[in-house]
Amino acid sequence: MKVPTFRKYGITKSQIKNIENRVVKVTHYLTHLIPILIGISGGIILYLTIFRNISPHGVPQYIQRVFVFGTIIIICIGISMMLFKGIYFIYNSIYKKSSDNFKKVKSYTDERDKYEFWKLRMDENYWLSLDSLSIENELLKLYSMMGYRMKSEISNSSGHSDYILGNEENRKIYISCYSLKKIQNEADLNEILPDEALHVDEFHLILVKGYEKNLVHDLTGSKTKLFTPAGAASMINEAVFTGES
Repeated sequence: MKVPTFRKYGITKSQIKNIENRVVKVTHYLTHLIPILIGISGGIILYLTIFRNISPHGVPQYIQRVFVFGTIIIICIGISMMLFKGIYFIYNSIYKKSSDNFKKVKSYTDERDKYEFWKLRMDENYWLSLDSLSIENELLKLYSMMGYRMKSEISNSSGHSDYILGNEENRKIYISCYSLKKIQNEADLNEILPDEALHVDEFHLILVKGYEKNLVHDLTGSKTKLFTPAGAASMINEAVFTGES
């Protein structure tokens, strides 16, 4: 993926900052400041309207009035915030549809977030910082972007779980993570190949600590494919953005 630039979308850095600041300010005013002020004002007016001709007698009644006043204020603020939440939703919908600059900034920020997402996951150091469960969850999330969903889960000897994934075309991929050591040769590889991998279309072995590159040539033509986690992310990224699977 190429690094996204705001110039590609015909916008400037100042426009991006202005739009982002506007969104923050409008959100703050319409969902917090204005409804709270209106709620407090309305609560005070309502309280004075009800109790202006009724004077409390004694400490217990004064305490009761304080609780009543507080309750009225809270209820009025709640009603005001609900109303302004609807107003904010309507305003936001109209603004997003009518503002060309907002659309350009949104497209740019979406592409930038997408770039950062994949850049991080194609970095080997990112995967080395994760525990086994986090690695599995991240990989399942990435494979789901290619349309694959988990069909079954199988425990393996390395502390990870293996997964059989399938897509709508009933194509099956067996995913196995291994993180105990770097795979040096074919003997190491054969030790960790599960029998279940024979009954799927492809077997993806994710080797967290890497493998000797010559092993890839030895597996040419077989259904077994070796990846580091970052390599798997790179493969999925290419498949997602080129329409391959």
